[in-house]
Amino acid sequence: MAISFEILNRGNETVSDSVESIITNPSGSTTHIGSIVMFNQHTSSVTLTLHIVEGSGGAAGVADANNKIYVKVFQPNQTIVWNDNVHILDTAGDSLQAVADVADKINIRVYGVDET
Repeated sequence: MAISFEILNRGNETVSDSVESIITNPSGSTTHIGSIVMFNQHTSSVTLTLHIVEGSGGAAGVADANNKIYVKVFQPNQTIVWNDNVHILDTAGDSLQAVADVADKINIRVYGVDET
């Protein structure tokens, strides 16, 4: 078993205006989300919503009101570090999904442990 603390979402660092997976737990792995750093680079406020979604047959499931974990209106140039809870993705396809009301204005960086 290997454990490494790392940035979990390399290459997927801005949030779309349609729901998308920020990280998806691969088969044979457990992902521990420790903290999420978010920054609004827009000149106006932007609302961000995060979901922890259970996998469905090894693929990411669907974000809905039942799996919403965080909603925040970010003011221009506001940064938030959210580390209130450790979220564990332990099934293939479990995912952290996000959506913003304005595309590509919220930068997001997810830190945690990937256990393989």
